[in-house]
Amino acid sequence: MKVLLMVAVMVAGGLTAVQAGMNAQLRHSFGHGILGALTNFLIGSAALLTLVVVARVPFPSWATIGEVPRWAWLGGLCGAALVTSITVAARELGALYIAALLLVGQLAMSVVLDHYGWFGFPVRPFTYAKLAGGVLLVVALVLFKES
Repeated sequence: MKVLLMVAVMVAGGLTAVQAGMNAQLRHSFGHGILGALTNFLIGSAALLTLVVVARVPFPSWATIGEVPRWAWLGGLCGAALVTSITVAARELGALYIAALLLVGQLAMSVVLDHYGWFGFPVRPFTYAKLAGGVLLVVALVLFKES
């Protein structure tokens, strides 16, 4: 099951690059990146709502909703920032450099989140091996930009 989840995440990562091109075209066609990002979220929300209905996913009780930590509701803002920034930058930076920048940003933040156990992640202390990996990623980022 873990391998299936890993493959699903890798496929989603690949789709992020495809999505960047699609959203960049929306930006070009509509004349503004925010409209491209909004279109992305509207279509994605409609797809998820359809999936909830078709799969008959039960909605949580009001009590359960009330127990959700306040910070957890802000994930959509993170997604909006991600999609909007990629939509605006895609044509100027290109798919490869955007993917590299995303990876460096995700991994840098992930090291912090794991080290401190923030946002519900289990604590996984910082190591020099992780630092070395981060340095190599930054080197890769520079090489991708120069090519």
